[in-house]
Amino acid sequence: MVRFARALATALISALSVVSAAAQDGANDPTFHTLDDGMFGSGAAGASSYSAVQTGVIQPDGRVWIAGGFSLLHGSPRPAIARVDVDGAYDSSFSPGAGVTGLGNPYYVQAARRQPDGRVLIAGRFDHYDGQPRSNVARVLANGAVDPSFVPPTLGILNAMALQPDGRVIVAGQFSIVEGERRAQLARLNADGTLDLSFNPGEGPGGVPEPEVSAVEVQPDGRILVGGHFRRMNGVTRWRIARLMPDGSLDASFDPGTGFDSYVSALAVQPDGAVIVAGDFFSINGTSAMHLARLLSTGAVDPLFNAGAGTNYAAGFVRLQPDGKALIGGPFTTCGGAPRAGIARLNTDGSNDASFDPGLGLVGTPRDALPLGNGQHILVGNFTRVDGAARGGFARLNADGSHDLTYNPGRGPDAAVRAAAVRPDGKWLIAGEFLSYDDIPCNRIARLNADGSFDTSFTPGGGPNGSITRIRMLPDGGAFVVGTFSLYDGLARRTFAKVDAQGALDMSFDPGTGVLGHVQDLLVQRDGKVVIAGFFTQYNGVATKCVARLLPDGQLDPSFNVGAGSPGVVQHLARQPDGKLLVYGAFSEFNGVPRERIARLNPDGSVDLSFDVGFGPSGYVQAMVVEANGTILIGGSFTHFDGLFRPSLVRLLSDGSVDPAGFAVPNTGSNVVGIEPQLDSSVLLHGAFSSINGVQRRGIARAFQNGTLDASFDPGSGTDGFIFASARQPGGDLLVAGSFTQYDGAVRHRIARVKLAWLDWVNYCTAGVSSTGCVPSVSASGSASVGATSGFTLSVQNVDGNRQGLVFYALGGRVSVPLAPTSSSSYCVLGPVQRTAVQGSGGTPGACNGSLQLDWLDYVANHPGAVGAPFHAGVRVQAQGWYRDPAAPKGVTLSDALEFITVP
Repeated sequence: MVRFARALATALISALSVVSAAAQDGANDPTFHTLDDGMFGSGAAGASSYSAVQTGVIQPDGRVWIAGGFSLLHGSPRPAIARVDVDGAYDSSFSPGAGVTGLGNPYYVQAARRQPDGRVLIAGRFDHYDGQPRSNVARVLANGAVDPSFVPPTLGILNAMALQPDGRVIVAGQFSIVEGERRAQLARLNADGTLDLSFNPGEGPGGVPEPEVSAVEVQPDGRILVGGHFRRMNGVTRWRIARLMPDGSLDASFDPGTGFDSYVSALAVQPDGAVIVAGDFFSINGTSAMHLARLLSTGAVDPLFNAGAGTNYAAGFVRLQPDGKALIGGPFTTCGGAPRAGIARLNTDGSNDASFDPGLGLVGTPRDALPLGNGQHILVGNFTRVDGAARGGFARLNADGSHDLTYNPGRGPDAAVRAAAVRPDGKWLIAGEFLSYDDIPCNRIARLNADGSFDTSFTPGGGPNGSITRIRMLPDGGAFVVGTFSLYDGLARRTFAKVDAQGALDMSFDPGTGVLGHVQDLLVQRDGKVVIAGFFTQYNGVATKCVARLLPDGQLDPSFNVGAGSPGVVQHLARQPDGKLLVYGAFSEFNGVPRERIARLNPDGSVDLSFDVGFGPSGYVQAMVVEANGTILIGGSFTHFDGLFRPSLVRLLSDGSVDPAGFAVPNTGSNVVGIEPQLDSSVLLHGAFSSINGVQRRGIARAFQNGTLDASFDPGSGTDGFIFASARQPGGDLLVAGSFTQYDGAVRHRIARVKLAWLDWVNYCTAGVSSTGCVPSVSASGSASVGATSGFTLSVQNVDGNRQGLVFYALGGRVSVPLAPTSSSSYCVLGPVQRTAVQGSGGTPGACNGSLQLDWLDYVANHPGAVGAPFHAGVRVQAQGWYRDPAAPKGVTLSDALEFITVP
């Protein structure tokens, strides 16, 4: 029989008619990490390669329109267009409705231009705006709604756009006919969106198989500069740059000679009529020019402009400043021979401006720099970091190139969390790929307070030089960490390390030269020994193949020997209560014994011949846990196990055979990466799946012990990304972490806390029947708080009256071993066992009204040598009652058992 607090709590809530969605198991906890409220965060993101911010405009009040192919802004849905406030926060007053959509995939906005009246023209690849037909160009009102007075003709995908002072707009893209008129890649639209018949570029760009105009700029005198990939313009030789008259005809007075030797990507017109040009070229009209050049108003090369070594890759934009200097951006890493990742500023003579220093620059590619008028610029593009700080698609640079960290400060971890654990003090330890938390630098490992705020007292020094994928907590608050690193705080630690409670290397654990290879998983035994698994051939110079056991000081344990071990990597470990080890990896034999990917090892490292998984999994295993009754749950991305259809999740019997009863079935193509048996034997699952047994469950679900879905755990819409790790606060809720930005529609940057009712204790095992017919039963009251010295009582009722007995406990897990062949009683706890003082049961002889009582907290507080003492939060304890029954087999009767978990 299972008794747990959830049923009682549900009944009380129902009776009071105060059911709250926030109290629903599986619901997001809004009180966790309240700083992550959706106003700031990860910036713009999406699923496609076009999901960047491609363009933007600035309003006079400093608010910024951003547009591109993104679908999320700060973790909330935003369809390719949005507006942010002066500090980078999401502007909820901007309402684009369904925004930019299209039948094709992907759809995006490539260019945006703001009119003096506040309306904004957008162009790119789309066919609707907020449900209204708009063929790749639209005009948007200041509030984000589509402008019904601008109805454009059918156009192809647009690459570039330029706005004239009179409200007419030049568009360039993939079209040849507009409203029945020939318009080869260039057209002009009137202010109402209709085709302007007075503009005709004739044959337009040509001379190459797929000509393209990628840049358009209107000069103050109305003439139009175009650049891209072409060798002719309206039949006249013009290599990659040309100037048109206001009516679209070629301006013969602008003659670049033999032009550029490769495509032009960006143009910027100076007040004197000269034009700065960027592109993939190396020369202009026979003159060397490394991706940058300036032409005079006649088209001749300006000899006063010399970019020297230029950029090592083509810039995608050029943005003039009032002082004549120019910001350039693109996928380059150097400018003028100086390191400049993604962004640089040129002096008026073309040289690199050394006073503009963006530090580490960008990870990714900027698309534009929007001037704020005070020397600062809003940078937009397809980037994820600016000078080391996470910024998704837009950021603010100061006039000297430094990153303004006050603009759109980050929220939560700035990259994926791969591992999470709860510390004995109730704080969280998280690790992964992130470099900051709430914009506070932290190198891939951090400690959080219980409420999700960053714990500044955690001091891991330089931390690891690679990602962390596993955390294994220790009772003293220290931990083992596993990952792709080779250094930790500057000291050699090849892929695994032991850290103390403050995150510093624990020098009492010395692995010497460590593994020759890498570690993938690690577990800590109750005796302090450490088992490591991975792909290695030596440990500290001693030959050992892919699995090894270490002593608490880091030395190799000579009593554990896997022989030839595994020929391939061992990726996962799981420990049984009896000390045997389950190992999974890329092997078909282990120490010469045929075993398909999964084997069980005896405590000495030899293969357990009584365990055989047959053909094993058809794909990859990501999780492997041993349940309280000895069965084994395995999750991953397989479809079959030992030839039986078991998609992503299977339960094995203790001998390795598949449980014919089956288990929960995630949707096809799922990947179950986490399995956590709960105290009541239900199972939490997490990973990449969208349904369980046909019911929507995105990323996380709970199943009953029999494998059916537990509908009372409802995560709503779940997560929009991968859950890589989870951890449970003793007495509290569940932490989930991964690569997501939403949980049930609420913004949660890669970390969230999920409501989960706590179970104080559960019964298990079958009670014996005494010689007089009494069936003793153990229960508990109070809280097993390690911060208290009394108040958690174990009580055994229905005991024969006037008998001697005691309560005993253990930490080894659940078992059921018959006391004797003819006895109805079983030992239900696995040692080491702690017996407490013998006591009388009271009651009446011959009646079942006796009882045994133990204040467990008082006992362990006053017996410092007791098993497990001193206790910390999160320890599983099994307890059972025993009393003398002379007429029974072995002269005793045992109660059923219960299990509880200590809490802070």
